Amino acid sequence: MRKLTLTCFTLAVLLVMGTAFASDTIDWGVLGPAYTVLTTPQRWGSYYLQEGFVGVRNGNDFERRDQGNGWSGNFFPGEHLIWNQGGFGQTGIDIGVLFDEPVYGGGSQIQAGYLGPFTATLTAYDIGGFVIGTTVMLGNSTSAGDGSAIFISFTSASRNVSFLDFNVVDQYGGDSLAIGTVTFYDTPEPSSLLLLGSGALGLAGVIRRKLRF
Repeated sequence: MRKLTLTCFTLAVLLVMGTAFASDTIDWGVLGPAYTVLTTPQRWGSYYLQEGFVGVRNGNDFERRDQGNGWSGNFFPGEHLIWNQGGFGQTGIDIGVLFDEPVYGGGSQIQAGYLGPFTATLTAYDIGGFVIGTTVMLGNSTSAGDGSAIFISFTSASRNVSFLDFNVVDQYGGDSLAIGTVTFYDTPEPSSLLLLGSGALGLAGVIRRKLRF
């Protein structure tokens, strides 16, 4: 009976470790075909039926493009994108993604609209508009169409991310940009689950030793 109890406990721990982490995605194809001009904000729905809004921070229109159809960048071929319609040297046109329900974080591949090096910044905000954290990465915008666009992401220690702000600064000082499918997390990141799982397995070891005596 003791072995059966311990076995069931261990299996339950492994099941939690295997299934607790889940990500969801926003495929921008839901906003229409390539070249669709969109007003800010637009309602989005995710693969697992989460919802929210997307738009350009200053209220400008933005546009649907696909890699290879309106966008000659370095996303994967056919990737559904949104572009902030940024002109040369234009600033203040970050793309923002708002979540109806807070999440642990998220990210996306990102590329500057003008070829060459750029700096990408992803800023996460809570429901009150306060900054939770920021990720900064260096990228290089090419026309390779090979999926080499950088993936920028942010993950919080708690489920408190309500808004993600995507920005680039290209070599000309502008922030024309496009992002691909957004992946977001509504359960803890894998490292947190690993700590949880290892702790639980440690507890199983303690139980095993106690049962021996």
